[in-house]
Amino acid sequence: MKTVGLITEYNPFHNGHKYHMEQAKKQAHAEHVVVVMSGNFLQRGVPAITDKYTRTKMALSQGADLVIELPVVCATGSAEFFAFGGVSILHSLGFVDTICFGCESGNITILNSIAEMLLKEPEAFRTILTAQLKKGCSYPKARALALTSCFPKETQKDIITTLSSPNNILGIEYLKALMKLNSKITPLALPRIANHYHDVFLSSHNISSATSIRAGYWKNENLMDIAEQIPPDVFSILKETEKITFPFAKNFISSLLYYKLLSLSSQELASFSDVGNDFSLRIKKYLGQYKDFSSFCQLIKSKQYTLTRVQRALIHVLLDIKDTVDQTVPFPYIRILGLKKEKSFLLNNIHPPVPIITKVADARRQLSAYGMKLLQQDIFSSNIYNHLLYQTYYTQCKDDYTHGIIIL
Repeated sequence: MKTVGLITEYNPFHNGHKYHMEQAKKQAHAEHVVVVMSGNFLQRGVPAITDKYTRTKMALSQGADLVIELPVVCATGSAEFFAFGGVSILHSLGFVDTICFGCESGNITILNSIAEMLLKEPEAFRTILTAQLKKGCSYPKARALALTSCFPKETQKDIITTLSSPNNILGIEYLKALMKLNSKITPLALPRIANHYHDVFLSSHNISSATSIRAGYWKNENLMDIAEQIPPDVFSILKETEKITFPFAKNFISSLLYYKLLSLSSQELASFSDVGNDFSLRIKKYLGQYKDFSSFCQLIKSKQYTLTRVQRALIHVLLDIKDTVDQTVPFPYIRILGLKKEKSFLLNNIHPPVPIITKVADARRQLSAYGMKLLQQDIFSSNIYNHLLYQTYYTQCKDDYTHGIIIL
């Protein structure tokens, strides 16, 4: 019985995700689907539109058999750390045969070639990267220029095209992570259909990007505006939770973030992941013009600091994230968010044994100091998210100690 793994955010789950899950099972000839999903904060440096337990229920209702949390230190990290965290968890399970990811290219050969080059990081690559960064280029642009120069001229156009799409970038990082871990998991690239990642308009084919679906909802704050873009069961889940845990707007974090930025010195700010000395000074320079999270991000972004980089840095300040995940070892535990009742036997197939967290209260007896530190960051971020829900909708959410796993 084969198992396919997916690394996801489901913000929210939509028809494209359903297509991805169905095609992943079909093309991988798999009977089981394991999902590694971001918690309450996401890779673009923003909070999820609804909480992780609601999104877990969505995933299980649409065919997932097991949902595992991608820890916040990975979920809010760069593509490299996001991908390594997800792949490492799938690798640690020991029974996942295939990882299926959506991308614009679908060409696994060229993605593999780029991944291998990035792992080698030849001297020419490092020299050009350093030079471009000194010129003020953003890291993604500098890396793309350095990488392209390492390939023959006849293939450089394909490399540039591949590196221009965010899901291709993630795909490359998944492949890098598999190589680092010497994993036996087989990668499967699934070309995206319909909308592109950044599209803000809804597709007439009922498969739209999560970005466009969120924009479509926020336009009138009416679920009926996006009803055709999401599966019926997902629509029902969102309807049931509307004004309870959904929707969570990114500007809900504005006041807490402002307090944190105001209370820290530039030197203290520099210690957070994705911040550093120069960017901490930029934050302090413009802090007097702070109105809310969204407008402040727009204000301080620049040629060197992309909007996503800015958002991630500020989220790391809010959530007190200063370290990145250790990429020299597999992930130290597996945190279960939900599972299908009839598929609980999957947990018996984990080999070699890895600590499985189903009750947070028991975690301290199961985890190393490193593992416990990672878990405590998730607990802290959930508490922040839940507090802001209470401030907005007066919803008293269960914390990670009292919220059980979702079983369908």
